[in-house]
Amino acid sequence: MITTVEQLNDQDLAQLASEIEALSREDDDQLFELTGNALYDIGLAPVEETTDGPLLQPVMYNPNIAKVNLSSIADYVMKTDPLTKTESIKSGKNFKERLRKAICSNKTIAAIFKSDTALKDNLKQIIPKVMGILGLAALSPLNLLIVCAVIALILKIGYDAYCGVKKEEEKQ
Repeated sequence: MITTVEQLNDQDLAQLASEIEALSREDDDQLFELTGNALYDIGLAPVEETTDGPLLQPVMYNPNIAKVNLSSIADYVMKTDPLTKTESIKSGKNFKERLRKAICSNKTIAAIFKSDTALKDNLKQIIPKVMGILGLAALSPLNLLIVCAVIALILKIGYDAYCGVKKEEEKQ
């Protein structure tokens, strides 16, 4: 099992880039639904507050009340019902909004998305950066899916549009 991006070879990166580009052609709501469900499947949800701090929090207990609650985690694992389509889209949209500030303020990520270099050549840099912003440590299949959906959404609408950057011609 792959746990770090360094374990991906050139063929893996080319395939991943192709799949990300295909994802970027999906409807926005499909990307939000995918992201919301993937987060829920790993037991995380976007933090609702708009303050600085963690972007994600456990869905099975309130981390502001307890640092850990094993019985709530066990109940979640044993009784989890999938999110509805509406719930997963809402979660994905909330996640995008919470993530936008962190992504758009990262100069390395900006440089990568604004470069003319092929996506496959940048994945070894961008995947760990996005994972770090999210607080995800291992490159598990669901973590990879979440990161790739974020990259696909940025590709879909463009980095400048995602970050609300006006082009020089539009400013004048």
